[in-house]
Amino acid sequence: MTETKQVEWNLHLIKAAIGMAGLTQTKIAKSAGLQAWQVRHGLRGNNLQGAKAIAKAIGVPFRELFPNSYLRGDVEPIRKATESTSAKRHRRTDAMRGAA
Repeated sequence: MTETKQVEWNLHLIKAAIGMAGLTQTKIAKSAGLQAWQVRHGLRGNNLQGAKAIAKAIGVPFRELFPNSYLRGDVEPIRKATESTSAKRHRRTDAMRGAA
């Protein structure tokens, strides 16, 4: 019996699949009613709607295309600003100075 190996999708393979389908990221965005930036961000794991549009456009199941992204279900991640990046950096620097 022949075993089929599942493709391990990455940024370059997804872009190649888009091109082989005769599409561009902008065309995918327009056909899905999205902005082009949403598809670009979806490709990198930062926009759920963009990622879904890509999967639909190239005909690959969403979870197969993005197995390690968007793990919170059907909602986009909610980022709460609890502490600024600079405050975290200063706290980390202070901790390192105290350890030295």
